[in-house]
Amino acid sequence: MTATGVLGSDPTKVNVAGDIMTGPLILSGDPVTGLGAATKHYVDTHGGGGGGTTIFIVTTGPITSGDLTVSAGSFVQVGTDLTVQAAAGDVLQLVGDLVVNSSGAQMQFEAATRVSGADNRYWSSGTNTSLYPGGKPSWIVDPNLFHGPRDGFYRVNADDVVAGNVTVRYYARVPSASRSIFQDASYPLQLWLINLGAGT
Repeated sequence: MTATGVLGSDPTKVNVAGDIMTGPLILSGDPVTGLGAATKHYVDTHGGGGGGTTIFIVTTGPITSGDLTVSAGSFVQVGTDLTVQAAAGDVLQLVGDLVVNSSGAQMQFEAATRVSGADNRYWSSGTNTSLYPGGKPSWIVDPNLFHGPRDGFYRVNADDVVAGNVTVRYYARVPSASRSIFQDASYPLQLWLINLGAGT
């Protein structure tokens, strides 16, 4: 490495008044103080954070491929998996804009982070075991109601992150009979996954 604004006669010294280096500057590690210089490693692993100053949003777009019937029993996937840039400690928000038919049993929703093709942690509990039936009251659509839940929040764990990203799947279930989620031109389904950054 050499510096163009030579201090004295030594081109290997950087001028404290300002200089241009012709080679890379390698830092000794990640910053530990507020004014410490950030390494590429630090930025790559903390890019999803920042206390909400950087927000990442992904969406399924309107889904109009035909209504989804949710029958009694196991969770049924709603929409498609969503993947967003994130790091451990970030707060994710999942927003569902959906309409269900008004007859049938109570419809309950759940979300899970996905790792290696399997559910990793459920949003209702933050563990690998869902709290449903029950769980988040805001993610329940009672009989005779049309509109589905609007949002839910989750703090990312280190084991949710794969190559700087988190993948989330949205589920629905009913305890008995069946119920439908509309996915047509009049009532399209759309999901948004938002990384709000590092929360407190």
